[in-house]
Amino acid sequence: EKEVPQKGQLTQNHEKEKEQTKVAQTTNLDKETTDKEPKVTKEKVTENTVTEISEDKDEKSIDTNEVTAESANKNSSAEEAFESPAQSEEDTTKTEQVSAEEESGKEPTVSESTDIEPEASIGDEKPAEICHRGPARVTGKVFAYSGGKPLANVKVSIGGCETVTDENGLYTLTNIAEDDKAVVTFTGEGYYKNSAIIQVRQYVNGTKEISPNYLGYPLDSYDGQESYDSRNAKVLVTAKGASVEIPADVYVDSEGNAYEGAVTADLAYEDIFTSKGRYEFPGSYEGIDANGEKRLFTSYGMVVVDLKDTQGNALDVVDPIIIKFPAVSKLKAETVPLWYYDYKEGMWMEEGYAIRQDDGSYKGEITHTGTWSLNVPVEEAPGIYKG
Repeated sequence: EKEVPQKGQLTQNHEKEKEQTKVAQTTNLDKETTDKEPKVTKEKVTENTVTEISEDKDEKSIDTNEVTAESANKNSSAEEAFESPAQSEEDTTKTEQVSAEEESGKEPTVSESTDIEPEASIGDEKPAEICHRGPARVTGKVFAYSGGKPLANVKVSIGGCETVTDENGLYTLTNIAEDDKAVVTFTGEGYYKNSAIIQVRQYVNGTKEISPNYLGYPLDSYDGQESYDSRNAKVLVTAKGASVEIPADVYVDSEGNAYEGAVTADLAYEDIFTSKGRYEFPGSYEGIDANGEKRLFTSYGMVVVDLKDTQGNALDVVDPIIIKFPAVSKLKAETVPLWYYDYKEGMWMEEGYAIRQDDGSYKGEITHTGTWSLNVPVEEAPGIYKG
């Protein structure tokens, strides 16, 4: 196994490899029936229970094709996909924005949720995000990807304005600002945080009819959970080969104070070459590279690692930890950039890189927990993109 780079250290091949990396501009995915995802109906719903890191979700990976930047903007209905799991060869998305015209003049039936103003900051805490008010509203439903069960008490946030879903998974946010690229985040117990980028408008385009700005969204549970003592080094592994290696005594709380005690780790891996992986990939297939430039990219996998203390409060690390992505047959580059998702900005940010191992997997250092992906920037990207 090849040596993992030290913090802040580049290999001599890194810049050369980035220059040589070229990515195809079109998507050539196999039929999604190879994903073997369970067929789900609203009449029969089963709840997914996460037990351990090694739990397999029984989904076959498609690693023989590349998902390119053509799938950067994702615009089809996720909830509809549950009733009809078969996907087209074109890239689909998790978001559904339904205009009143598409609903034959009818607005979706959504129970009202009370808007929650973010709490004011106290002491040295970071200032709370301000809710940007305006004339628009957003409605929708949050449900589990596996089984389609409506999810209650999921926090939904748009532009600093927050609400929670009711017992039917429904939510409504009113009096929010219009935005061409509004960042919507979803946070629910037992499911990893996710995000979508949508357009928010007061009226249906070209009319005076109030737009519901409807967004249905599936959340996926972690692959597994494990508890251990912070004084011990730990290696967390998923059934599909993704892993995170954490040294002993590296934990801090949200205030930056050293933490010692029991740690609960949640880990998830998504194969972007499956329909589920594409649904659950946050935001779009674009981000800000190390030079501060916005770039389209091809993604080769996503890992989520979240740490908590005994009270359920988030923990982070003060020293680098090692992240490993499973092998992808089409990816041969010696070094590939690592990116983390900024949920506030709704954007992927490049930070560090991973090195190809003898078995085809990729290992690299990350400086904090959260959602990370292995992405190759598109150097030349002519053509037409969905959007």
